[in-house]
Amino acid sequence: MSISPSERPTREGWCGIELLQSSPDISTWRATREGANGLLKVARTEEGQGALAREALLLSRIDHPRVPKLLSSGPERKWLVR
Repeated sequence: MSISPSERPTREGWCGIELLQSSPDISTWRATREGANGLLKVARTEEGQGALAREALLLSRIDHPRVPKLLSSGPERKWLVR
Protein backbone atom coordinates (compact mmCIF):
# COMPACT_ATOMS: atom_id res chain seq x y z
CA MET A 1 0.00 0.00 0.00
CA SER A 2 1.53 3.28 -1.12
CA ILE A 3 0.86 6.33 1.03
CA SER A 4 1.29 9.77 -0.49
CA PRO A 5 3.43 12.30 1.38
CA SER A 6 0.35 14.44 2.04
CA GLU A 7 -1.21 11.56 4.01
CA ARG A 8 1.83 11.05 6.25
CA PRO A 9 1.57 12.64 9.70
CA THR A 10 3.86 15.43 10.86
CA ARG A 11 4.04 16.60 14.48
CA GLU A 12 6.55 19.16 15.83
CA GLY A 13 9.05 18.34 13.09
CA TRP A 14 8.58 14.57 13.35
CA CYS A 15 7.63 13.17 9.93
CA GLY A 16 6.00 9.78 9.52
CA ILE A 17 7.83 7.95 6.76
CA GLU A 18 6.50 4.39 7.00
CA LEU A 19 3.20 3.13 8.41
CA LEU A 20 4.08 0.22 10.69
CA GLN A 21 0.72 -0.56 12.28
CA SER A 22 -2.80 0.73 12.10
CA SER A 23 -5.80 0.04 14.30
CA PRO A 24 -9.12 1.82 14.68
CA ASP A 25 -7.68 3.75 17.66
CA ILE A 26 -3.98 4.41 16.90
CA SER A 27 -1.63 4.48 13.93
CA THR A 28 2.08 3.85 14.43
CA TRP A 29 4.68 5.27 12.06
CA ARG A 30 8.45 5.07 11.70
CA ALA A 31 9.40 8.73 11.90
CA THR A 32 12.41 11.02 11.56
CA ARG A 33 13.32 14.52 12.72
CA GLU A 34 16.66 16.18 12.01
CA GLY A 35 18.41 12.83 11.60
CA ALA A 36 16.86 11.23 14.70
CA ASN A 37 14.57 8.20 14.42
CA GLY A 38 11.50 7.40 16.47
CA LEU A 39 8.06 5.85 16.52
CA LEU A 40 5.25 8.34 15.99
CA LYS A 41 1.95 7.18 17.43
CA VAL A 42 -1.15 9.14 16.50
CA ALA A 43 -4.49 8.68 18.26
CA ARG A 44 -7.55 8.41 16.04
CA THR A 45 -10.18 8.12 18.79
CA GLU A 46 -10.73 9.07 22.42
CA GLU A 47 -9.83 5.50 23.38
CA GLY A 48 -6.55 5.94 21.49
CA GLN A 49 -5.89 9.18 23.36
CA GLY A 50 -6.38 7.37 26.66
CA ALA A 51 -3.99 4.61 25.61
CA LEU A 52 -1.33 7.14 24.57
CA ALA A 53 -1.76 9.06 27.83
CA ARG A 54 -1.19 5.84 29.82
CA GLU A 55 1.81 4.89 27.67
CA ALA A 56 3.37 8.37 28.07
CA LEU A 57 2.89 8.24 31.84
CA LEU A 58 4.47 4.80 32.05
CA LEU A 59 7.41 5.78 29.82
CA SER A 60 8.06 8.88 31.94
CA ARG A 61 8.36 6.73 35.08
CA ILE A 62 10.67 4.03 33.73
CA ASP A 63 14.43 4.43 33.49
CA HIS A 64 15.80 1.28 31.90
CA PRO A 65 18.19 0.92 28.93
CA ARG A 66 15.85 -1.49 27.12
CA VAL A 67 12.74 0.70 27.41
CA PRO A 68 12.52 3.52 24.86
CA LYS A 69 12.37 7.07 26.18
CA LEU A 70 9.46 9.37 25.51
CA LEU A 71 10.93 11.87 23.05
CA SER A 72 7.96 14.15 22.52
CA SER A 73 4.22 14.30 23.01
CA GLY A 74 1.38 16.55 21.99
CA PRO A 75 -1.40 18.35 23.77
CA GLU A 76 -4.07 16.09 25.22
CA ARG A 77 -1.86 13.11 24.31
CA LYS A 78 -3.16 12.99 20.75
CA TRP A 79 0.30 11.83 19.65
CA LEU A 80 3.66 10.79 21.06
CA VAL A 81 7.12 9.85 19.83
CA ARG A 82 9.34 7.30 21.49
